[in-house]
Amino acid sequence: MKDSENKRLMEELNLYKGRLQNMQRDIQMSSQAMDKLNNDQGSMGEEICHYRGRIQELEGDLQQVHQQKTDQHFEIRTLTTEKERLEHKIK
Repeated sequence: MKDSENKRLMEELNLYKGRLQNMQRDIQMSSQAMDKLNNDQGSMGEEICHYRGRIQELEGDLQQVHQQKTDQHFEIRTLTTEKERLEHKIK
């Protein structure tokens, strides 16, 4: 009877050892997944900063182009007025 009890306890012990190994593997996999997620978020943050900087540059370029367009429209109006004045003077 003692042998059968020892055998049963050994089987139960092996079962718990197996469960423990599975739990350790699950913990390790979860830890690796969390590490990967943290690394991905870090690199995404750097990427977002890069894109924000690029957006600011493009907004500055757009503002500059808009100002140049406004200046050109003003120059065209000035030249048109001058042309009309000269045409009127010639007549």
